[in-house]
Amino acid sequence: MPVTQPRGQCYSRRMTRAFCASRKFNTTESHWPIWEKEAAAVKFALEAWRHLLEGAPHKFVVYTDHRNLEALQTPRKMTPKQLRWAKFFARFDFELKYLPGKENFLVDALSRLPQYHADKQHTMGTIFSNTQLGMGVVMRSRANKEGTGPEATPPPEKDIRDPWLREHYQELDYKDGVWLKGSRTYVPEDQRKLVLHDHHDNKTAGHFGFVKTLHLVRRKYWWPLMRKDVKAYVHQCPVCATVKGGGGKPSGLLRPLETPAAPWEHISMDFIVDLPPSNGKTVIWVVVDLFSKQAHFIPCRSMPNAEQLAQMFIEHCYKHHGAPSKVISDRGSVFVSRFWKAFLRQLGAKQALSTAYHPLTDGQTERVNQVLEQYLRCYTNYQQDNWSKFLAYAQVAYNNSVHSSTGHSPFEIVYGRNLRTLPTPEVIQSDPVPFAEWMARIKDAWPVITQALEEAKAAYKHQADKHRRPDWDLKPGQQVYLSTKYLKGRQPTKKLAAKYIGPFMVKRLVNEVSAELELPQSYRMIHPVFHFSLLKPATESSQWHPVKPPPPPIMIGGNQHYEVAEILDSRVRKNTLQYFVRWKHFPLSESEWVRDADINAPTLKSFHAQNPHKPPHKGGGRFLGGRDVRIPNPCHLWSADKEQMPAIKAGRP
Repeated sequence: MPVTQPRGQCYSRRMTRAFCASRKFNTTESHWPIWEKEAAAVKFALEAWRHLLEGAPHKFVVYTDHRNLEALQTPRKMTPKQLRWAKFFARFDFELKYLPGKENFLVDALSRLPQYHADKQHTMGTIFSNTQLGMGVVMRSRANKEGTGPEATPPPEKDIRDPWLREHYQELDYKDGVWLKGSRTYVPEDQRKLVLHDHHDNKTAGHFGFVKTLHLVRRKYWWPLMRKDVKAYVHQCPVCATVKGGGGKPSGLLRPLETPAAPWEHISMDFIVDLPPSNGKTVIWVVVDLFSKQAHFIPCRSMPNAEQLAQMFIEHCYKHHGAPSKVISDRGSVFVSRFWKAFLRQLGAKQALSTAYHPLTDGQTERVNQVLEQYLRCYTNYQQDNWSKFLAYAQVAYNNSVHSSTGHSPFEIVYGRNLRTLPTPEVIQSDPVPFAEWMARIKDAWPVITQALEEAKAAYKHQADKHRRPDWDLKPGQQVYLSTKYLKGRQPTKKLAAKYIGPFMVKRLVNEVSAELELPQSYRMIHPVFHFSLLKPATESSQWHPVKPPPPPIMIGGNQHYEVAEILDSRVRKNTLQYFVRWKHFPLSESEWVRDADINAPTLKSFHAQNPHKPPHKGGGRFLGGRDVRIPNPCHLWSADKEQMPAIKAGRP
């Protein structure tokens, strides 16, 4: 029998009808294998006439049109459900015999009752939406039900409920129960959102942009100001806002750093990591002076901790240049540690950390890193294990070369002369300069260097701002999306992951181009201050995409409970199984890791059925709306042989 058809049985004796019974399969039963469906029909018959058949003095016969059911009473490998049924069948003394369907006409008639097939006309609706079938068909069907079908004349003006149509119906044609504008169907105001949804959100529409969506809608439908409505619907689509890139220029004009007045007052630093071992070294620490552009390249065995970094700073920088007034770096774990911050306070240096995932804040050090890497590529061997012996030469070469911003080499700015790297012929050797003149030359050069740096920054800002958008008017309390460009996602690949997450609320404005966001608990390890280039404003609630506030938590025993929408991932942390949960009526960005003991058991079963390679559920738990589930041996739950899967039993209340 088809999965949606009913089952029927007749109890007769000596071919004389005594009782008949039938019922329809429910949704779960309709997905059973055919063998279980036929066995369920036998079970239904025995339950219906148990008072007559159980303990009967004579053996009775059960006829079936499914020959494989004859093996029901023979030993075989069964599922837990089939074992329960077998225990029930053992209470009766009967014999199963095969009878072709054409001879078993009484039962066949019961399975074809019209009330069991009344919903077959709606099967197409489960595959295609109303709009895919054509809103004209839907409207025409509605009109026929209201008595205004194909043969009817247009309804009176007083009976037209659509406001625009009531005033302009003379401009349209009426045919087959619908209003037409030329060959296109007029869409009433209360149906426009449905049309836009099916021509933009539907799988056959693809969440394309405004132009493609407009052309798709225009093929069959019309209403006034349709272009404006389509543009607003597509622009405000929350799915498009997260999965599509920002497009165009990044937000936030360039804000150059403050120019220092003397060498080694403001410095920046960074690390070059993941290098092949060279003389026991794998990391390079790069320190750059923002005034003279002088740099130090210090090799390290591994990534230093804060205490080691402080000792290195004393040995390589402090003893040569003294204490700086400002130190610029990214938000690496070493630079944000309490020890390093305390060390800088003792030196009297102000720490300036970049915003989260914005390397342009320390763009100078990033550029020096590129120059150093380029130098090492020129001289390292094939195995790349000799780079450490070239660091000293790289430092000399860099500091002795003219910098484009100042027009002088770092050595010349700091020491008043260029470094002599090769023997100089006697004929071109310069005469010694008196000390006072030398010092005056250096001090007189600093204001010139400052002016040159300011001019270079202005020129760079002018060029950079050509590729940026002006700062948008962001205010505290506004909702924004956060770019996932630099975020480490939990999904298998970033190629199919969302481009943005959120929306998140702006907590405060840090400066003209940076904002602090109010991030959920699951993002507590991320610094909440971001540059405008990583943010995108979220559209406010509208008639097309109303924003509904999340429901309040359900209070049980004085504790807050939220409903689970789905489980996205699982992991083991500190010997505790955790699940990454998306809460119902909350955005994906509000998802968080929770213990396995706090998850609804049916949700767990569905997750592991689809992700058998993930860490399994190891024990009972509790959660709103579900029963506790205990699995005797979770290792067997994912057995390839489903018939050998152990039973899942309900546990504690």
